[in-house]
Amino acid sequence: MILVTRDVLATVGPAFAHIVVEEGARRRLFAEAVPEYEQRVIDDVQQRLHDEFVSTTWPTCPLHSNHPLWYLDGWWRCPHAGAIAPLGELISANK
Repeated sequence: MILVTRDVLATVGPAFAHIVVEEGARRRLFAEAVPEYEQRVIDDVQQRLHDEFVSTTWPTCPLHSNHPLWYLDGWWRCPHAGAIAPLGELISANK
């Protein structure tokens, strides 16, 4: 989960990296395949950042700033514009 940790560090900072570790450990108990595990961990991290009001639009779309990007098939995606950044590269998208 190095890449999602990189995205968390780049966008909301090191104080929230523990969320990735916690969700990764929790999901590891139930995941059957790597792609499923990755998707579920990322979805859970995103949901926690929203629910805990760290950032209700995490990761914020750099094109629209009023909604989050959604993760699918290795990419953070805007629902309107499509692929924005590969997992682990959000810092590049937000510059």
